[in-house]
Amino acid sequence: ACPQPNKSATQQRGFSVERAYPPAAIRREIEGRVTATYTIGPDGSVSNVRINSADPPGYFESAVQREAQRMRFQPALRNCQPVSEERDLNVEFKLN
Repeated sequence: ACPQPNKSATQQRGFSVERAYPPAAIRREIEGRVTATYTIGPDGSVSNVRINSADPPGYFESAVQREAQRMRFQPALRNCQPVSEERDLNVEFKLN
């Protein structure tokens, strides 16, 4: 039997702003914010990363897409079966 038949996905490897920060943005001292939506697959991988907004546009979108796909999850369960789950991602790029 399955002890927890329905549960949300749990993160195993998170999003690293430090690794994702684009070198060109660091050199120009640009900070920003990106919101995205992504899918966690039944295997725990991340796909279908969609950028909802980026401020300023043109600096951080591809970095967020690349880094989001590196995240890993324990997949969500429905009736003890692994299923896909949609999640939102809000990333703030700030220089120290």
